[in-house]
Amino acid sequence: GHWLLDGDAGGWLAPARPALRVAGRHQEYGGDVPNIVLGGKEGGATVSAGRASLRFTPDETLRVDLTGSYSRDQRSNTVWLLRSAPGFPVSSNDVRPEGERKIASISLEIEKSLGGAMLTSATNYQHIDIYSFDDFTDSLIYAAWLGGSLSDWSDPTVDVGSVKDRERLFNQEFRLSSAPGAAMSWVIGTNYFRSEYRTVRDMQSSMWPTTNGLTDNRIISETIAAFGDVTIPLNSAFSVSGGLRLAHDRQKLDGSYLSNGFTGTVPSLLQTNRYADSYLTGRGALSWKISERATAYASITHGYASGGFGRT
Repeated sequence: GHWLLDGDAGGWLAPARPALRVAGRHQEYGGDVPNIVLGGKEGGATVSAGRASLRFTPDETLRVDLTGSYSRDQRSNTVWLLRSAPGFPVSSNDVRPEGERKIASISLEIEKSLGGAMLTSATNYQHIDIYSFDDFTDSLIYAAWLGGSLSDWSDPTVDVGSVKDRERLFNQEFRLSSAPGAAMSWVIGTNYFRSEYRTVRDMQSSMWPTTNGLTDNRIISETIAAFGDVTIPLNSAFSVSGGLRLAHDRQKLDGSYLSNGFTGTVPSLLQTNRYADSYLTGRGALSWKISERATAYASITHGYASGGFGRT
């Protein structure tokens, strides 16, 4: 039950000026795991994606690239399967599993030649939505594990949960770099990154306190950075290079929890936290060009993993 359709087209819209390319894909395949409780089959998917790119070159010193894309992925994946079940693989979910991911993005890159240097601006925005809805207690597995009949574990009003994740990402970078082919290559620049993330979990469980209640967490993350890197040839065979990056991170977390009354959980909870960190990273390297086909190098790098809040 699988089929796929994809294609692309492109070319100059005007001689040596704007150029456009578009591409798209759509594919579907049916499920192959029978559901013995609800009927039908699980494990199917529908995936669609499209992308368009526009390039504009008003003169030999300026290039503008605009790109947009969108994808949607829908699946009914089965989470639990009992290996010893008659007719394996078979599912005994009492709700139909759902999974969906949507991603939309747009980017703009502008590059300008200044003679002895190149000035580049890179802008990107991305929007991500993820949704899932699942049965936590597959009837076959729990009947074999804890006893009882299939119907004892086939209640669609309990032991189910949904998760909704949404993230909006923005990134802006400005770079000034050496011209292509320069004897000494270098780049300096600044970067700004921002993420707005939210997760909402609505859980109903008859067994586990940690998978009960309504949780709503929001995290805003920002990073501001400046960087520079240079490679200097010492002679025809050796060169040295190094770079530094100074960054500042900050995060804000706003979270809430509302109990559904399950034993052992608090009625409700509110929390707000902030986090900030500044750090410097860098690298240094020595390169030896042995021949046209071989190069040896030694490098040392100082990295850093900033702290912050997890997405749970």
